[in-house]
Amino acid sequence: LWSGDDSGVTPPDPGPDPGNDPGNDPEPFTPVNVLRSNVTASRCIQFYPSNHYVGDASRISEENYAKFTDGDTSTKTDSYSALDWDPPRYIGIEYSLDNTYYIGNFKIYSGYTTSVDTFDVYASDSLDTLYNNDNCVATGVNCDDTGAQTIAVNKNVRYVTFLISGVELYCARIAEFEAWTADSSAVPAPFTPVNVLRSNVTASRCIQFYPSNHYVGDASRISEENYAKFTDGDTSTKTDSYSALDWDPPRYIGIEYSLDNTYYIGNFKIYSGYSTSVDTFDVYASDSLDTLYSNDNCVATGVNCDDTGAQTIAVNKNVRYVTFLISGVELYCARIAEFEAWTADSSSTPVDDGITRVLTIGNSFAENASIYASEIAYANNQQMVFGYLKYPSCTLQRHWNDIQNNVAEFKFRVTDVTGSGTTVADGSSTFYTIQQAIDYADWDVVVFQQESSNARNYSTFSPYLQNLIDYVEGELPNARLMFHQVWRWGEWNADQFDLIKEASERMVKDYGIELIPSGLAFEYARKALGSATIINEDDGHYQHANRYGQYIEGCCYVAKIFGIEIAADTFVSHPYVNDGNFVATLTSAANDAVTYYNVKTGSTNGNGTIEDDDLAEMRKNIIADKEVRPYEINVYDYVHLKSYLVDTKNVTVLR
Repeated sequence: LWSGDDSGVTPPDPGPDPGNDPGNDPEPFTPVNVLRSNVTASRCIQFYPSNHYVGDASRISEENYAKFTDGDTSTKTDSYSALDWDPPRYIGIEYSLDNTYYIGNFKIYSGYTTSVDTFDVYASDSLDTLYNNDNCVATGVNCDDTGAQTIAVNKNVRYVTFLISGVELYCARIAEFEAWTADSSAVPAPFTPVNVLRSNVTASRCIQFYPSNHYVGDASRISEENYAKFTDGDTSTKTDSYSALDWDPPRYIGIEYSLDNTYYIGNFKIYSGYSTSVDTFDVYASDSLDTLYSNDNCVATGVNCDDTGAQTIAVNKNVRYVTFLISGVELYCARIAEFEAWTADSSSTPVDDGITRVLTIGNSFAENASIYASEIAYANNQQMVFGYLKYPSCTLQRHWNDIQNNVAEFKFRVTDVTGSGTTVADGSSTFYTIQQAIDYADWDVVVFQQESSNARNYSTFSPYLQNLIDYVEGELPNARLMFHQVWRWGEWNADQFDLIKEASERMVKDYGIELIPSGLAFEYARKALGSATIINEDDGHYQHANRYGQYIEGCCYVAKIFGIEIAADTFVSHPYVNDGNFVATLTSAANDAVTYYNVKTGSTNGNGTIEDDDLAEMRKNIIADKEVRPYEINVYDYVHLKSYLVDTKNVTVLR
């Protein structure tokens, strides 16, 4: 507001108001296809997927590949790769731009109605790093004539290569490659996780929890001074923390934390235990204190912790209240270092499509498991995508060495939910790395497998299994980790499975991951069918699973992963698996093997009181029952036959 006076002096002009002058509004961002307008150099290259070697090639002429950026998306040019060479080579075009641009997406126009062309794409702001794994922005992009395939990029790019990694006809038929710029200022800042137990706790208390009825009350077994140390950021110093597991009824002692707000939590981490002892925890988390201790808000049970590092618990829910309960100790007390609660970006959490995606890092035994698993799941109203990595006789040690050196030597095949499969890398002319398989999908379950001969020797597990666990947890922090218990070869004596069983059970105790008990199921089926080799392939040593063994494996995977009993009528009409009318016995063997471990840990009947001497006594009483299965009575039989024994009234009811 300018005042005036009588002197006639004109006040200075303040100029236009930049906030109101439309001439000062920023120009709207307009994407540009820089492959159409800003290419300074291009060349045809050959790329060896086994070692990422790149050299010049002449399979596509400069005249032809110039057409791939001419703006014409309808005219296609035959472009020959070298997939049939030994070793195979991907032919591609490498483009250099006149500057570095923030690229939002690439588009590929290729393929005909009768054929699909497949591409891998690399992009970087540096030519020196262009062919690093980190700069592979897409693999297995399938293109046909339905339109462009769009690849999200959202990074700075000056160099880009489009590689022909697969064709259905004798050549690819490429029309156009495009690289569209994006407004980098409009890209949200990357999400930074925060440990809210370190920074946002408003209240905490020591509680006692009765697992029998979920009653919660105050407790003084851990002092406030001590449990304050559990969120101080020091993950190395541990504090003795006493539970009340020896009381009658038993009580779990724990710490309940209240946050200053509700946060979307991606995972909890627990640091506890010593090398000579394992501490076990149950965890409850909720956005409401009223519902904190409901079953629905129990996010983890039986989490075994030792001094090898943090145990990570996937959460992915809104949390304001969380309780960590000491549900088991090997010594007289737990030794807790730290509890953490890390936030996650809820907007990037994948939508649950109801499909469970399973990746097995193994060998031919993992391939055997894949044959029917998805089909069995589908028949039991579940949806499973099954991917497996196979290198013959691959050990845990070799898996870890291949990760460290990014070795591409694996066959990689993935089924859909109906069991139909896609061979991504065939293991003879094309190969995958473990990292590529990890990146292929958002895997829900990752299964490790030891080579069968080494599986008898527990010393071969360390340190490789822990290294693999740490690697997968870093790549897929929300994945459920499992271990595939293998079987003895048909020509091995039965005591060899005792070694496998002992090693796999020690693994569960030491590493805290779940067991898929295929080997035990094989033993049950062998006893029931009266043959050590009937479920193994006649391959010279009866080493691999035949169709019966493959079915048993698939059942074990599905039953364990989904927590279900495989229906008795599964595959009864299958002309190949049930050709000998064995499928009911095979199904029962798999169900019983899974139940054996479930009940043994108390998770099925919940009373936790079944012991070996009970089973021995039970066996004496029921072995004469004509309905009993021909193989050894196990915990499953105890649970389901107890009512029968009580009804006969001629045996003492066991504890």
